[in-house]
Amino acid sequence: MYDAIVIGAGVSGLMCANILSRMGANVLVLEKEPGSGGMLQGFSRGGTAFDTGLHYVGGLGPGEPLEWIFRYHNLTSLPWERLDCGEEVITGSKSYLIPCGYDNFVVGMAEYFPHQRENLRRFAAELKSVSDGIRNLERDRLPLYERSAARFLEDTITDETLRKVLTSMGPRMEMRLESLPFYEYAMITAPFIESAWRLAAPSRTITDALAEQIMENGGEIRCGVCADGISENEVRSKDQVFKAEEIISSIPPASMVYIAKGMRNIYKKRIVSLPQTGGMFTAYLLLSPGTIPYVNHNISIDDKVFVHFNVPQDQRQWATKLEIMMPVDEWPPTRSDDYRSWKEDLANQAIAVAQRRLPGLSGAVKEIYTSSPLTWQRYTGSASSFGIRKDYRSVLTTVLSPRTPLPHLWLIGQSVGLHGLLGVSMTVLNTLSQIYGIEKIKKELSL
Repeated sequence: MYDAIVIGAGVSGLMCANILSRMGANVLVLEKEPGSGGMLQGFSRGGTAFDTGLHYVGGLGPGEPLEWIFRYHNLTSLPWERLDCGEEVITGSKSYLIPCGYDNFVVGMAEYFPHQRENLRRFAAELKSVSDGIRNLERDRLPLYERSAARFLEDTITDETLRKVLTSMGPRMEMRLESLPFYEYAMITAPFIESAWRLAAPSRTITDALAEQIMENGGEIRCGVCADGISENEVRSKDQVFKAEEIISSIPPASMVYIAKGMRNIYKKRIVSLPQTGGMFTAYLLLSPGTIPYVNHNISIDDKVFVHFNVPQDQRQWATKLEIMMPVDEWPPTRSDDYRSWKEDLANQAIAVAQRRLPGLSGAVKEIYTSSPLTWQRYTGSASSFGIRKDYRSVLTTVLSPRTPLPHLWLIGQSVGLHGLLGVSMTVLNTLSQIYGIEKIKKELSL
C-alpha cells in the first residue's frame, strides 16, 4: 500500500510526487509513455533536439512567483538565461518591446503611448497585486475568476492599440477575451512583465531533475504502465493492481472519468461536455549556420504566429534553430494525405509571416519538422494545448475542484487551474493543501 499514487509523469505529476516524497510519503508515479516528461518530452531529428511544450518562463527572478517554487524543487540552478525583454509584439507595421520589471514596463510602454502613462501604472499595480498574492494559499481567488479580463482592460487601458499589444499572448495561450477571467489573464501576463527566461538545455531537463529527486527520496516512477482502471484506493493496469491511500491524477479529466469506476454519470457528463481550448501547430526549423541572427526574446506577429528562438550552444550571434507556433481550432481528424498537406501549408504560412520580422528566413531553412494537435493527443491524451477553457461567466462549471466524487481521487494539472509552469505548479499546491491541510503544505514550502 502506497501513501499516494500519482497518475502521469508530466511536470505537474512530478512536482506533486516530489513534494510528497520530500514530506516522507511512499509515492508511486505511473506513466503510460516509455519515458517521463509529458508536454516537456521534446524530440530529436538527425541528432538535433527540439522542445515541444516549453518556450519561455516568467517570474523566475529573485523573489518572483516561479522562483520560490523552482527553488523548492531545486530547479533554479538549471541553465536559465534571462531575456532582454518580456516580448516583442508586432502589430501592423509597428513593433513594441515590452520591458521587464513593473517600473520599467510603465516607463517603456509610456514611450510608445505617452497619453496612457497613468493607465499603465494602474494596469501594472493590479497585476502586481495578483502576483504578490500567489503565496497566500488561503486566498479566495473566486472573485478574481468571476471578474472579466476584457472589462478590466477596457476600464484600465483606453487606447485600443495598447490593449491589443497587452493581449498579445491571448491567441497562443488560447485566451478568448470575451470569456477570459481576469485572474487567468493576470497570472499569465504578470510573470512575464516581472522577468522572462529561456532554458539553455532541453526542456526535459526540468522533468529529469524532478524524477531524479523523487527516486533519491525513495519514490518510484514506473513508465510504460497505462492506468486503465481507477477505483477507491486502487489503480489497475492490465494484470497489475496498485493500492494507495490517495490517488492523484494529472491526466486530462475527460480521460480520467472514463477509467474511474463508480463515478457518478452526472459528473462524467459534466466533465466531458466542458469546452476545451484549441490546439497548437508548430513548425520546428533547423537553420543554416550564419544566416539568421539570434534574437534574445520572443516575437508575436499580428496575433497569428509566435516565434521562439532556442539558445545557441556556441556562436551566440547566430540562431541554429527556432520554432514558429500558430493556434488552430480545426485540424484533419487522421494522419492522411490531407493531414500532411495541411501541415505543409501551415508551415509555409508560418514562415511567410515570420519572414516579415526575419528577412531571408525561407532561404535559411535546412529542415522543417512539425507537430499538430494530433501529436499532442498522441503523447498527452488531449489535443487541447491548454486544457479546459475557463469562463468568468460560469466559474463554478469551468474551474474544476481538485476533489472528485470518488473518495481519495484528486485532480492536478492545467485543466484544474491555470496552464503554464507557474499555473500547474499552483494546482499541485492547491490539491495537496486540500488533502493534507494548508498549514502542512505551507510549512513544507516555508511559506
